[in-house]
Amino acid sequence: MQEVGDRQINEIWRNRRVMVHGRISFRGRGRISQMEDAEFRFFRDRIDIPQIDSILDKDFTEGLASEEYLERLRNGHLS
Repeated sequence: MQEVGDRQINEIWRNRRVMVHGRISFRGRGRISQMEDAEFRFFRDRIDIPQIDSILDKDFTEGLASEEYLERLRNGHLS
């Protein structure tokens, strides 16, 4: 309800990603006619999701090949 607040219906749904659980009845062409016991979970806008370049660490393995890094990690020889 906090996400929905006093907004108009078209403001809530336009370009939003949402997961809905409950009983949804439709009329023609996929138009929703009724929802019962519905729970909504709104997802962040795609623009707000971190992009791969912002979380990628190119030096994560400290210059080692991934196989060597994992082998050293497993054997406890990673400094």
